Amino acid sequence: EGAEKDSVSAEPTRLPGRNERTFAKSRFPPQAPICTRTDRLFTHTSFLFDQRVCVTSILQVRHWLKMRVMTDKELNLFFLDDGTHEHSFRRGQQVVPEWRFRTELEVLIERVSDGLIPLAQYYVQEHEQLDDVVAEVHAAGLVLSAYQDEHGEEMVRFAASPETRLGDLVSWNELLPFTKLEPELETILQLKIENYLGDAEEQRDGFTPLEHAIVYGYSLNNAISLYTRRVW
Repeated sequence: EGAEKDSVSAEPTRLPGRNERTFAKSRFPPQAPICTRTDRLFTHTSFLFDQRVCVTSILQVRHWLKMRVMTDKELNLFFLDDGTHEHSFRRGQQVVPEWRFRTELEVLIERVSDGLIPLAQYYVQEHEQLDDVVAEVHAAGLVLSAYQDEHGEEMVRFAASPETRLGDLVSWNELLPFTKLEPELETILQLKIENYLGDAEEQRDGFTPLEHAIVYGYSLNNAISLYTRRVW
């Protein structure tokens, strides 16, 4: 027993080091800060990651910050079909992953049923039959009209709530710029979606940019630019 006491007392007394004192106060083990230069996205991190992983994470965060969530009205522009790649369903499939393995008709039917598009216009593709398209739209419980346009191409228009007035689809704040741009504003707001279900001969004259934006679910900002440039 005496020898054991001597061996214990023979051990030198050691004061806790700086890191140990810090650990005793913070209750967390000391960790060296790494990857502190991140273009003001991060100022400090105390997690011990591999340097390559840290750099990859920063690049991913930068890419995420640059991305902007598109609104439903902006997504509807992918169905504009004005002959440009930017306003095509193919481009939409590149932007929206959920669309990549679906047809344009399927996505249109879904968006109309969900109230995201008041009225959809769809041209029958070469590999499709008009009767099949009509049956698919009818199966979703939508109201439609089928006809040929001035170029002889078969197309369908369909809606979920044809009795809806155009004025019920937009807010007054959105319409304020059109009080000076559109002389028939009050008349247009009283029209219903069913007024646009028929073919071109049955539609009212002067399909204005405002009507076009409201009926097909586009942003009214696009309509404002058309009014100011007078290109319709």
